[in-house]
Amino acid sequence: MRKDSIIDELHEIRRDHARRFGHDLHKIFADLKDQERKSGKKFLALPVKRKQTQAGQCG
Repeated sequence: MRKDSIIDELHEIRRDHARRFGHDLHKIFADLKDQERKSGKKFLALPVKRKQTQAGQCG
């Protein structure tokens, strides 16, 4: 597989961000939501799509 310097840079940014919050997903999520709020931009929140299981029940 070919190396892509842009993808490598994005992965490093993501690793640094996770490290900064001790890899705690709740803290990472809270930080990202805070960044969204501070940006002043509008973000689209789509409804969760539930996967259909046997007998048409949501799972």
